[in-house]
Amino acid sequence: MNASKASITGAGFSAVGTSATSFSLPVGQSVTFQIQFAPQSAGAVTGSASISSDASNSPLTVSLSGTGTQGQLSTIPSTASFGSVAIGSNNSQSIQLSNGGNTDVTISQASVSGNGFSMTGLSASQVIAAGKSAIFNVLFAPTAIGNFTGSVSIASNAANTPLSIPLSGSGVAQTTAITVSPGSVNFGNQNVNTTSGATAMTVTNTGNTSVTVSSVQTSTPFAVSGFSGSTVLSPNQSLNLNVTFAPTLQVTSSGTLTITSTAPSSPNTVALSGRGVVLSGPDLTPPICGLTNDISNHFPNATAWRTFTPPPKGGTYVDALYGCTVKRLTDGVTDGRSYVHYYATVNPMSAGDTKILVSRADLIIDLNGNTVVSAGNMPASQGLNVWDRTNDMVFWNVPGDNTVRKCTVSSNSPGTTVSCAVNHTFTEYAGGIVNMMDETDMTPGGWLVMVGQATVGGAMDIFLWNPTTLTKSPVINSNTAVLGNCTQNAGFMNGCIHKLIGTADDGVLIQAPGGQVLWHSPWPANPQVYDQPHSDSGRDLLGNNIHITESGNSGGTCPDGSSFSPAYTIEIDSGWSLADYQCLFANPGSNPGWHVSYRDWPTRAWTVYSAQANHAGPECFNNAACYADPSSSNWGYFENEIVMVRIDANNDPSKIYRLALSHTRGGGTDGNGYFWSDPRAAVSYSGKYVIFDSNAAWGSSGCGSVGSCSDIYLITIH
Repeated sequence: MNASKASITGAGFSAVGTSATSFSLPVGQSVTFQIQFAPQSAGAVTGSASISSDASNSPLTVSLSGTGTQGQLSTIPSTASFGSVAIGSNNSQSIQLSNGGNTDVTISQASVSGNGFSMTGLSASQVIAAGKSAIFNVLFAPTAIGNFTGSVSIASNAANTPLSIPLSGSGVAQTTAITVSPGSVNFGNQNVNTTSGATAMTVTNTGNTSVTVSSVQTSTPFAVSGFSGSTVLSPNQSLNLNVTFAPTLQVTSSGTLTITSTAPSSPNTVALSGRGVVLSGPDLTPPICGLTNDISNHFPNATAWRTFTPPPKGGTYVDALYGCTVKRLTDGVTDGRSYVHYYATVNPMSAGDTKILVSRADLIIDLNGNTVVSAGNMPASQGLNVWDRTNDMVFWNVPGDNTVRKCTVSSNSPGTTVSCAVNHTFTEYAGGIVNMMDETDMTPGGWLVMVGQATVGGAMDIFLWNPTTLTKSPVINSNTAVLGNCTQNAGFMNGCIHKLIGTADDGVLIQAPGGQVLWHSPWPANPQVYDQPHSDSGRDLLGNNIHITESGNSGGTCPDGSSFSPAYTIEIDSGWSLADYQCLFANPGSNPGWHVSYRDWPTRAWTVYSAQANHAGPECFNNAACYADPSSSNWGYFENEIVMVRIDANNDPSKIYRLALSHTRGGGTDGNGYFWSDPRAAVSYSGKYVIFDSNAAWGSSGCGSVGSCSDIYLITIH
């Protein structure tokens, strides 16, 4: 067969594999040639190959078909909205560019339009293989306030070139803000000396710029965790905190969680509250030291007594007779002055047991004797400065006018300062004065015992003030018969109204010329008069209001029949009899006279008694004519001792702990006795510490030029 070369029709089809224009095909032979398809555009194409010959079926036609294809681009997302972005800030989004076709796509151009929009991660000549993707980023950084639009345009050899991606965003003014949730926390009732479960707090950046949180603080009995240092919060980011409540006293506590940051609202605060309760009664755990189950008379070794020298400030010694470790907190010998913590019914220690007020608030020291607040940094004070019951950093102050102030110690580090702010101005005493006189303290319920005087030197009102609720109790006027018609200056102390002692039921014991007057709710016009000096107030284990005294009534109530044995009386407004006095411990023989402290109620039920230094012989200075070495003949029961007694002791030796000798001197008939020679041991609110005064460092030579010499000492009992 003779044939000419095949003719091809259809765009993109062509023959390859032979150059002959005609060919001869012998019988039984074959020839092969190829047809290729190179589409010129996308879409279906048809054509044919026709072969002419001398064969009977000429021409022979072969049908041809094919489809031209291209790459196909798509994006996720197909549009990009950046929302509101603060001026000076930016927001970026990642966009996925995918090739859904079956051929590679080559990017020829990628551009972005619109104010504030930019793009990274995509470039010309970049190839995206069939079925593959590439990621690029679009950034919106507005420079002005308003709504903006733009687009990303991608040119390529893909079928859908150019591909356009709409962009939008708003430029807004910068806002810096945080919110704290919840806005307040009430922990309800919590057993004293235990810690509540944690309450979650969230600090959230609700602005559109970053916020730096620099400080998160609260105060005892509240605590916060979850903040470890300066923290930067981006918009919508949160800081998670946990707050707990650990009361040590049976009182309602209020506190504040303070968050300091770069937000305009700083400091943000959250009110905290809770009440300490005694679900199983006060803590009856005995002291960790002291001689117990022994109420026989002990007297010190004569040589050891005569040559006793206390350690340097911050040092300790173990009491030779009774075993408690005693720490010296001040050194008046070196400093050439006297230091005292003040009085048994005034707690010298802060609520969290970190600081001690010294000598009518001349300064504040820590538990190693280091000066926390110097005298120069202390606020002016007309009367006592009184520690707050629940806030370790706060004390209450009267500057000498008609205001009471809340004073806050800035830290527990040496060299710190105090800032005071007026809590209340008593306009009813304008031109006069308000004061917290002499032996007063804050009551368990958080009331301050005060006096107010509209005319200096005239009659005084005695009342209680609650600085948390800003509530004043009724008043009793000093110019009444029951208070001895007293009209004197309401200074620190005066001749007719002397001791004011807060009671467990938020009243006050008033030492007046006719005895101690109990003034409390329901605030009777003719309050009850007690006959015992040197007393403190609290409750017994049955919850009765009681007044703890240095002695029982005449006739004696203790097993030995002594009329001067320490006791307490149950509060009975209609009067009382001898049977109302309950013995604490027997005081046989020569009574030393006592000071009593029950400042640890309601946390604990242990009283502290300290013997007065008013006896001649061993309690004279060594160089005094009245001095004699201690012996069985001149040393009385409990002489010079600090004794801790459970409130229900009733002379049970197992509930009596003899802690230490005070080693104080100053008794005698040769003029060596003086007011501040007594130890006046005071127990802290927590019941963990006993603080007392002693002039032991001057024992061998007397006070000399110092005058009423004394130092402060500390015993840890829990």
